[in-house]
Amino acid sequence: MYSELYIMSLLSHANLVTFREIFEGPEHFFVVLELVTGGELFDRIIELQRYSEKDAVHVMQQALHGLKHMHDRKIAHRDLKPENLLLSSKEPGANVKLADFGFATKLTSDVELLQLVGTPPYFAPELSRLRDESVMDGYGRPVDIWAMGVILYILLSGIHPFQIPDEELMLDNIQNGKWDWVGPNWPKISLEAKDLIKNMMNIDPHKRYTIDQCLAHPWMQGSAASEHLGDVSAAIKTLQAKKRLKGAMNAILAQQRMKRLLQLRPAPPKKQTSKIALTAIQGKGLAPKDTNGKSDPYLTIIYGPLVFKTKHIRKTLDPVWTDSTYVFPVDSATDTILVECWDWDVVGGHDFMGEFTVPLKMVPEDGSPLRKSFELGFSTSKDKKKKTKAVTGTIEIEIVRTS
Repeated sequence: MYSELYIMSLLSHANLVTFREIFEGPEHFFVVLELVTGGELFDRIIELQRYSEKDAVHVMQQALHGLKHMHDRKIAHRDLKPENLLLSSKEPGANVKLADFGFATKLTSDVELLQLVGTPPYFAPELSRLRDESVMDGYGRPVDIWAMGVILYILLSGIHPFQIPDEELMLDNIQNGKWDWVGPNWPKISLEAKDLIKNMMNIDPHKRYTIDQCLAHPWMQGSAASEHLGDVSAAIKTLQAKKRLKGAMNAILAQQRMKRLLQLRPAPPKKQTSKIALTAIQGKGLAPKDTNGKSDPYLTIIYGPLVFKTKHIRKTLDPVWTDSTYVFPVDSATDTILVECWDWDVVGGHDFMGEFTVPLKMVPEDGSPLRKSFELGFSTSKDKKKKTKAVTGTIEIEIVRTS
């Protein structure tokens, strides 16, 4: 869950479900996400009186703009499917939003990922090939383009291009790029729409369209037809009904199948999940900020998207904090804790008093505590710089790894 929140904290776009805040309770974390009340996109299409290629363009433009926000930041979603396309509200002009970032990950190249994750009917060929343990060719963001191509295929026909009962054969067909224009609707679908789908579902990820090529395609730029696609809503309704009827069974089968597939690959080295417990103890010789020659210092502890604040201690340059222990899970993507010291002010902005960082590699792996005084330093941030007059003193903390 923490990895998902970390990814969401890096994203902010009208076409993505947004992470708001996280609160720490005695035993649990409470996560606040954007309220999305419109339900699944496909359920809305079923309700429409008229549905055309232009409507499909409107949907794809929004979904692809959300995906572009991710891809521009070198983040792959890895589980795009109709259930993860939601509507912001019940209103007619509601935004399409991509949801569920549980498998999303940052990457540095489009050939580095090897984990077999996602939903099999929406696997790209390079994902399906990973069923073979001898295959070590990685994948990246192009798997999202393939999945969006499959979704577009369904949006225009109501039929899944690989939806057959035999999952092994389905994955073989995906791996070999074996699909056709199935269903009665395709004769009236424009050549431009078909061209976009073919390029999004190119078996070769290096030749597959990028997100920018998808958005620049003529069909996406206004050439789509407004003719009513009468059969699509009914076909999607049937697709949705089958999905919900067999949902529980399919979930169990998919989990079992995924477990078998994962067992074919060498197990990754086991990582011991751990948490960090950081205790603020005291400060010494801090800089005076108030006219009385004192300060009202408090600490802000920042780890990834998590932010904790101690109580402010009134009128002192040598504060002592009590009941100021904060526990949070270790995330492999974040290797440093930032601790800031601020002077609390009942009126106006708070004054920055300095900061220091704690590299997690300093914390012993054996569970023994690290107790250390850190010297406050000066930040180059413009926002902090204008609030800084002097930086002096040290902050003593204790930090330990726990299970």
